[in-house]
Amino acid sequence: MATLNDFPKIAKSLKTSSKNQIQLLHRLIFGEEGDRLNRSRLRKFSGFPSDFQFEETKQKVVAEFSLKDLIAICNLLHLEFYTDLDKCCDTILTHLSDLSLLTTEVSDFSETDDLEESEPKLTDSQQTVSNKLILESQKEHRKSQIVFDESAQNSLPSFDMQHTLNNSFQAFSLKDIVDLVKPFSSRDNYSIETFISDVEDIFNLHEIKNPIHQVIFVKKCLTGPALTLMRSIRGITNWEQMKQHLLDEFSDKINGLQSHKLMESRCMKPFETLQEYFLAMRDLAHKGSLDDSSLIEYAIKGIPDSSNNKIILYGCKSIPEFKEKLKIYEKLFNTSRIFRPNNDKKFDPTHAAKFDRKRIPNPQPVCYSCGLKGHKSTQCTNKPHGKQCYGCKTFGHIHANCPQNSRNSASKSDPKLSTPARTVNQISAPNVPQNLMHVDITLSGIQLTALCDTGSQATIINEKTYLRIGSPPLYPSQITFSGIGRNTVQSIGFFQDSITIQNLTLPAKIHVLSDDTLPFDVLIGIDFLQQTEFTFDKDGIRFCSNNDDYFLFHVANVIDDCPFDLSHVSDSNIRNELSSLINSYKPNKTKDTKLKMNIVLQDQIPVCQRARRLSFPEKQKVNEQITDWLNQGIIRESCSDYCSPLVLCKKKDGNLRLCIDYRKLNTKTIKDRYPLPLIEEVLDQLHTGKFFSTIDLKNGFFHVEMEEGSKKFTSFVTHDGQYEFNKVPFGLCNSPSIFQRFINHVFRDLLKEGIVIIYMDDIIIPSIDELDGLKRLSRVLQTASEYGLELNLKKCNFLKSKIQFLGYIIENGKISPSMDKTVAVQNFPEPKSVKQVQSFLGLTGYFRKFIQNYALVAKPLSDLLRDNTEFHFGPKQKSAFQKL
Repeated sequence: MATLNDFPKIAKSLKTSSKNQIQLLHRLIFGEEGDRLNRSRLRKFSGFPSDFQFEETKQKVVAEFSLKDLIAICNLLHLEFYTDLDKCCDTILTHLSDLSLLTTEVSDFSETDDLEESEPKLTDSQQTVSNKLILESQKEHRKSQIVFDESAQNSLPSFDMQHTLNNSFQAFSLKDIVDLVKPFSSRDNYSIETFISDVEDIFNLHEIKNPIHQVIFVKKCLTGPALTLMRSIRGITNWEQMKQHLLDEFSDKINGLQSHKLMESRCMKPFETLQEYFLAMRDLAHKGSLDDSSLIEYAIKGIPDSSNNKIILYGCKSIPEFKEKLKIYEKLFNTSRIFRPNNDKKFDPTHAAKFDRKRIPNPQPVCYSCGLKGHKSTQCTNKPHGKQCYGCKTFGHIHANCPQNSRNSASKSDPKLSTPARTVNQISAPNVPQNLMHVDITLSGIQLTALCDTGSQATIINEKTYLRIGSPPLYPSQITFSGIGRNTVQSIGFFQDSITIQNLTLPAKIHVLSDDTLPFDVLIGIDFLQQTEFTFDKDGIRFCSNNDDYFLFHVANVIDDCPFDLSHVSDSNIRNELSSLINSYKPNKTKDTKLKMNIVLQDQIPVCQRARRLSFPEKQKVNEQITDWLNQGIIRESCSDYCSPLVLCKKKDGNLRLCIDYRKLNTKTIKDRYPLPLIEEVLDQLHTGKFFSTIDLKNGFFHVEMEEGSKKFTSFVTHDGQYEFNKVPFGLCNSPSIFQRFINHVFRDLLKEGIVIIYMDDIIIPSIDELDGLKRLSRVLQTASEYGLELNLKKCNFLKSKIQFLGYIIENGKISPSMDKTVAVQNFPEPKSVKQVQSFLGLTGYFRKFIQNYALVAKPLSDLLRDNTEFHFGPKQKSAFQKL
């Protein structure tokens, strides 16, 4: 009966394998890890007995062994392994049940037995590493053999590639193959597309087709973020999955528009050869999937040379043809340089490869005082005379201040002579309206469009427009124009003519530039604009003649817009009297209520809170409000033990309102139970009115004084100080009560007569007609003036038949809710749950007194709130929802 020791390969593995692998196989066969005699027992193993329970043993192995353990056992027994745990387990148990099946495995290795016997004997360390490799034989082609080890916990997998040809082979290690591919990290210009192409070339070259081997190989080639990504993703079993993850994360493919922009902006660099430049352009085109014709066109455009020199490059239909012409262009350019001795500043595409940066030593020192050679500045005898001018060669001034400098004598020189360099500060901005600084002009009888640029020192015309106006004679010019980025452009020449603009004709000196440097027909500079006066606003630019007449008016007074509208008053006499009554109103304060607010606390433990953080604009708003309150005497500086923080709240118009957070102080304050009017009772008194006037008080609570002993309780802190109120502030729990008591005392006589109706600071005056309303309003304003009440006229309404008061619309004795209150009901979405139905009914219940038979209308919705009722929003519910 055959044993494991009868198979040479397995016998060798039992002898050389690691202790951990031997223990794994021993535990699988005998059910325990064993002892020092494990190898001996395994050599004598002749297979599982005939009553071997395959399925029961398989369940036990799958539960106790990992895939990594089973692969290691397959390696020891020289069996083909699988990435599936069940398949791997079936293979091992099947072969151990019938050892005769192992003969097939032996025959697979028979061709390499002689090779293995002829190999030199390995050292112990080398043999250990060799035993940690998992061997898989490719039976079909017998051309590659990949050995790797996943049982070793601290080592990476490795490959041993053997190519057999004519009974000879050459071994390749994993390191040899990995070195063929540049590591990919996503941190450099090495794109993921290039990396994938290189990897797949290696797979095809070495016939690496096993998915596990491909994944292990690629992971070995990853570094940095790319390796981190692969480690964070679980379940990758083949190269296609890994490739897709890498492309999704690191692909730098760009769309067509971006590609065209990059190609258009890419130019050949000063120290870049033609070959390097074209390869860079080809890489950009590959990223954007551009066709060859576009690549060739952009490559030619990016070479900084004249069109005449580059004419040889045009007309290419393929990349190889273009590369050949590029070589010819390079040779022609080098040949032409030989016959141009003064062409050092011309562009040379091959200059980068031949540029020598060595410094040439200067045999003679140069004096920086006089400019002569042979001595240094410290030894100069002319140094006491001052700096030497490099223009006139005299001492005492520099060239910038030289009286013979062309810049200082340009105004006296002949216009035909050359002038110094000038600046053009025109900037193109596509989002700026193009009609603001553009004007229509007439030049040489031709209608043109010009751009007015106060930053340009000269008036300029492009070459195309110059030819269009008849090509007037040019004077030579050596002026160099510079713009944004300090790029310089040489003037072709200049001519003198007259420009007519908005019926104003003035002489102009106009320089001609090439078309590609000036995107406008004409650019009018400051040299022309300073001859006249012009204004610029949102409607554009307007020129003024020096002969225009101007009229000066003396403004005696400025009258603001009327803060109130009286156009609705039908009787003109009443309207005039009403206007006079309102305009003559002044808070004289001849009477006083003697009411002051007193704060009584439950205990004497101070309430103290720190100031809250504010942004810089908020701090500015606080400073403005504090200064205003100090000037009005509303607050004063404080050193109280009590301290509350301030808070800024937004008003409806977007402005900020400064408030004090008195919530902690209010919890300790004994409440003032002065009764406030009921809104329903207030509204009932308005049914008989036809015309209404409403009075809005300015800072209503500030009309009431604070008791001296209670002022310390109102103290609040800001980012730069502590203050306390002299007047009743907003935010105190008793402020509404004390103010209602105050306002009722002021208008107590008018309240008794029914002339005025008051709810807090909202004052309304109903009347049966306009005349009656005027009389009632006169009495109310007289009383308000006597007690010094300040009015906010912008929010007041006078003698109107329809008015909004306390959130309701009052008109012709009818009261209805205002649109501001009903907008929430109109915008309420269709309920999807019982809770939403409950919210909707609660909202509409506020207006139930304005809806006839509200309970009947809302019944289909109310029924949904009953217990044990299934939610079903059917046609009846939708109809009730729409009605409400």
